[in-house]
Amino acid sequence: MIKQAYILVALALVIVLGVAAAFLLWQPADPDELAEVGNTIEIKVILSENNGQNPIVYYFKIPSDKNYTLLELMERKFLIEHDNGYITSIQGKMASMADQTAWMYDINGEMALVGAAQYRIKDGDVYHWDLRSWQ
Repeated sequence: MIKQAYILVALALVIVLGVAAAFLLWQPADPDELAEVGNTIEIKVILSENNGQNPIVYYFKIPSDKNYTLLELMERKFLIEHDNGYITSIQGKMASMADQTAWMYDINGEMALVGAAQYRIKDGDVYHWDLRSWQ
């Protein structure tokens, strides 16, 4: 009977230590996931090629206090490369001088008039990035 009590205590201790270790080691993949409901802005990012072909749509909820630029958002949510704020690659798809292609974007259906590093994201915005010919 005493032996069984020791086993139960040891088992409970292992469970408690396991839960405590899991809690201490757990970290969310993205700090934006910690945003409380009501304290977020919702945005949509569309990636496509050749004037809208093969679109992939992404939805994000971002804490409203982040005040990200569009470039910062793209750096946090996608695999990108850029040269002085000019995005040259998104998710491994490269713009090419030889093919005369570039990543161009619009905001809410309107051609962007500023670079991604200057534009501050806003609630409800839709960003459409399209890899296309610049000719």
